Amino acid sequence: MKTFNLPATKRGIAVGTDADLAIVDLTGTFPIDRDQLLDRHRQSPYVGRKLTAKVVQTILRGRTLFKNGRVVGQPAGKLVKPDA
Repeated sequence: MKTFNLPATKRGIAVGTDADLAIVDLTGTFPIDRDQLLDRHRQSPYVGRKLTAKVVQTILRGRTLFKNGRVVGQPAGKLVKPDA
């Protein structure tokens, strides 16, 4: 992740780094419906499109926050700024 100049804690899966992961299903196509989007906008350019990947779980610092289309944990993210 040096390309993005991220802090060392965000640069991989290893002891001492944050356990921030996204588990992605790459096995099919996934149509997007309005009720699947977790945003506040009424319109989206994504509704009706088919994606070839779907996030099935997100893990932040070792805690599951999203799983199988549902938010299951409290937001706990922090803004990460690139290293100088």
